[in-house]
Amino acid sequence: MSIACSERTPDAGELADGGPQADAGTTDSGPNADAGPLADAGHIADAGPIADAGPIADGGPQVDAGPEDAGPPPGPSACAYEAPAGPVFYVATDGSNDGDGSKGAPWATITHALDNVPDGATILVRPGTYTGRVRMRGTFATGVTVRSEVPYQARLRHDAAVMTFYQAPQGCEGITVEGFDIAHTGPGAGGLVVHLDGAGSNQVTRITLRNNVMHDSINNDVL
Repeated sequence: MSIACSERTPDAGELADGGPQADAGTTDSGPNADAGPLADAGHIADAGPIADAGPIADGGPQVDAGPEDAGPPPGPSACAYEAPAGPVFYVATDGSNDGDGSKGAPWATITHALDNVPDGATILVRPGTYTGRVRMRGTFATGVTVRSEVPYQARLRHDAAVMTFYQAPQGCEGITVEGFDIAHTGPGAGGLVVHLDGAGSNQVTRITLRNNVMHDSINNDVL
């Protein structure tokens, strides 16, 4: 900005003889009253950008800390998976339970996979929507992991309990479930998204639900 840098300092002669700088008409009270650059409506005195009520000074988003301006909540942050320690098998929406569970011939259901994998295995469930009840069963001393291959991209849906851990002839022990998106299909669905119930038999044990997203439950998420 320029603050009258082009103005020169009046010499003693001009100040004493009422020269141009002192001559401002009958109402002029001298140089300080001169309506020159310092007193005019120039950059310093006008209501330009520096003095206006721009976004920083007004009640705009930059100073508003209200929750309504925070935007949608962030999506879930996936934890890093541990590398499988044992054999790996696959389930896919286009798989078949007549396959062998390999990468090239995945099974169609998680329940069938649990009925056929050895202890210590990891079951990778490929992205897609899987509809219907998933019956978790089997007894695994070391433990089996059932994992969404891509976090939250394997979506489990049902109009009743989506995933159940019940007493069964095979038992229900040593199963870890991680990385799934689990939800009811909509209004009118039966209660519970995930239900664990050993009926007092102590058959349902060592079950781990880790890093899953459970939502849109019509009547409770987990019981």
